Amino acid sequence: MADTIPYNSGARLFFDLLANEFVRHRTVLEPFEIVVPRTTAWVDEDIRLLANALAIRNGTPDTVPNWLSTSDDLKMLAPDAAAVLDLRGQGSSKLPDLSKTVSVPPNLVVLTQCGNPVSSFRKIDLSPQQGSLLEMLMSSFKVFGDKLGRTFDLMSVAAIFRQSGFRKTMAHFDVFPETACLSLLEPAALMNFCRDMCSFWSYQDRQVDHQVLLHWIGQFSSDEAKIGACNILEYMHKQGFLSRYEIMKSLRHEIDALRAHNKSAKIVSIQNPGKSEGMLHYELRNEKGRIRQLSDAIKDTGTKTLILIDDVIGSGKTFLDCMFENKGTLDKNVMENWLKQEGNALHIIVAIASDDGKEAIETDPRCHASVTVRSGNTGEVGRDVFADNADIFESATVRESFKVECRKLGKNLFAPHPLGWRGCAWAVATSYNVPNCSLPVIWSSETSISWSALLERR
Repeated sequence: MADTIPYNSGARLFFDLLANEFVRHRTVLEPFEIVVPRTTAWVDEDIRLLANALAIRNGTPDTVPNWLSTSDDLKMLAPDAAAVLDLRGQGSSKLPDLSKTVSVPPNLVVLTQCGNPVSSFRKIDLSPQQGSLLEMLMSSFKVFGDKLGRTFDLMSVAAIFRQSGFRKTMAHFDVFPETACLSLLEPAALMNFCRDMCSFWSYQDRQVDHQVLLHWIGQFSSDEAKIGACNILEYMHKQGFLSRYEIMKSLRHEIDALRAHNKSAKIVSIQNPGKSEGMLHYELRNEKGRIRQLSDAIKDTGTKTLILIDDVIGSGKTFLDCMFENKGTLDKNVMENWLKQEGNALHIIVAIASDDGKEAIETDPRCHASVTVRSGNTGEVGRDVFADNADIFESATVRESFKVECRKLGKNLFAPHPLGWRGCAWAVATSYNVPNCSLPVIWSSETSISWSALLERR
């Protein structure tokens, strides 16, 4: 069985088994709260898979839970709907008392960062020091191994899982084949693949339907390009699709690391209203001190270190234009004069940045070597998916076929950047938008060539 089961089906099986450990001996269906502290070693993919498994434990195999971001969204659900309410970005004082404000479906799973003091839901604590999960993990891996015809050292496999996550654990034990082959394009297999890929994709506050993925793949002309599209979706599923929580976690980590050495560093704003900077500042409003306009902050002669934040840097042009082309909230001459002054430093903190974008900003002569870019990039996120060392596609033939179609379509979708802004060729999306550095086939639609985007850019 281990030679035939694909990774995503195996992951669903394991987390179904783990979910069953939590509901064992319970006859009443009840909501769960999963507490995910900042110090947890659990990877986001595993947290979401566990939440999905708990939410659909009373559903059919093809049930996909609704992923929600506010308690108000619960009012729109059917009484028995499966749902995951992600509140990890809210402090304990801001968490709603769901039992008093809404009708709570029994198939609800709530994700919090520090626990809801007024919640009566059954809690699962993912803290590193929480030892009660070990026995459940070992029991789940025992049954999982039996179903695959594999025997694991249960203590070892559970320890690796807690440190590195399910995907890396399976790679360590060489359990699953890497990716799909042409048999994936068979209708039933492709349907299951798309369901697995988007099982926890929520885009612009809406659950992404697997039919959207099916249609997107079907628009490519050759089988090789279709397989390439599947490879891109699998890459996005692993690491290229980032939730707001993941973006904020990355930014908080970099801000805290900087402030550990410079406690006086202040977060400031430079972009005009309507940009993602404003949304990110709103998320930080209660924990990082007052956020001021850069134009006001630099008038304070005692302020020597400033922080700008955003979600992504592709070419670096957005920040350079805001600082030096009067496309932000500050006069370009004022900005450059401040950077010239000895001891002044500006740190730009983002979740994802390309190497070229970092270099373009840091080496721009107008920055006077006073601007540093810090990012939380991991793996290949924010890099050219067609690079020889990217290791995303089934084969070189698949990669080239997919690239040729992307370039051809891109000339109509985003000329003169058919592979994304200045040729970045990313396959990155956030839960609220897609950067134009990503492949235009992902985010752009064009009626003249009958092309529909996977995730329409705002």
